[in-house]
Amino acid sequence: IGCDLPDTVQLCRNRLVWACLGGEVYSLVTENQYSERNIYCVSEMVENKLKGISPYASSADYDGHYVIFSGNDIFVMDYNSYGFAYIASHSKEEDANLRIPWWYWKLPDGFETNYGFDMGDELYSFCHSESGGYLYKFDQTYKTDEYAGTTNIQCVASTKIFDFGLPFYTKSITNVNIGFGSVVGEPIKVGFVTENGIEDEYIITLDGKLFDSVANERSAQYVQNRVFRPCIKFAHKIGLEIEGEGDLSVDAIS
Repeated sequence: IGCDLPDTVQLCRNRLVWACLGGEVYSLVTENQYSERNIYCVSEMVENKLKGISPYASSADYDGHYVIFSGNDIFVMDYNSYGFAYIASHSKEEDANLRIPWWYWKLPDGFETNYGFDMGDELYSFCHSESGGYLYKFDQTYKTDEYAGTTNIQCVASTKIFDFGLPFYTKSITNVNIGFGSVVGEPIKVGFVTENGIEDEYIITLDGKLFDSVANERSAQYVQNRVFRPCIKFAHKIGLEIEGEGDLSVDAIS
């Protein structure tokens, strides 16, 4: 395993991390020259999105996160997570990858990153558009999207497409419980994804009257359970795609 994207190399938790054009992100866990089990893939949760990574991709180490800048796509991995810290302790890489959170952002149409970097505790990116070049500074406390007219920032979360260890058998899903938490009380779209794409979609709204402030996020009642009864039959693989606006929490999927 080599590295064909040298600008993506970072030292995270005293381990080298880098991306490859094939769409994988690897971590060098140990430096034992007598063992071939010292490099682990840590990007299975976003492997489909990373397939189109730019040959000019760059990276940064920002506030406990490994950040990849690729064209108008930005990928963020939490390297302080349990899965990353103890990946060598898992018998299967896929079990560790389930515990490594990733986030994905897409820049507005017409914007692309030329290079991203960190400077101390701050994150910057050189971008270009039809109107010229820009240097952006990221603000992690910002809650609205000024470019889109000071609206709540839209977010999308996707799970891995699961085969439950039985890839050749078809499955039927009739009942799914998901816990949600939302401060703003905006509608949330939930899509059930199979190997054929999105099969079933729902739009729900949480009770925003009781939980309309950030302080209430610590409340035991903040996460509200919703039951879904999708009509999915004879699917080999199944996953979830969840869309919302503003602060959104997703808990306990069963």
